[in-house]
Amino acid sequence: MTFSNTKDTIAANGADLSSSTFHDVNLSGATFDDVNLSGAAFHNVNLANVRISGANVANDTIAANHADLSSSTFHDVNLSGAVFDDVSLSGATFHNVNLANVRISGANLAGMTIDGALVTDLFAAYRRQ
Repeated sequence: MTFSNTKDTIAANGADLSSSTFHDVNLSGATFDDVNLSGAAFHNVNLANVRISGANVANDTIAANHADLSSSTFHDVNLSGAVFDDVSLSGATFHNVNLANVRISGANLAGMTIDGALVTDLFAAYRRQ
């Protein structure tokens, strides 16, 4: 399934979006509850204020490139192996999320929290070790 050049808000609850490609799409405010996102790719996508809860990536990777994930909420999600390149995660909230082997590069992390802890504080504590 491929989504491109759409400006419609999506509520994809319980959907199988595995191996879907999202390119140049405005998904701001969308909800992805109990969705299969294994192998999904997001490129140049507005995902601001998105809610992702109970999503399944089934040991596959999600790739987000040039995406706006600011103020998004991730709850009870397995993101292991996900790749976030050149994204905005400012104000994003991650709660009870598997972040094993996640790669984040070139990201805006201001205000991002993981289980209530500011990521910038976590990095500061790590650097002091």
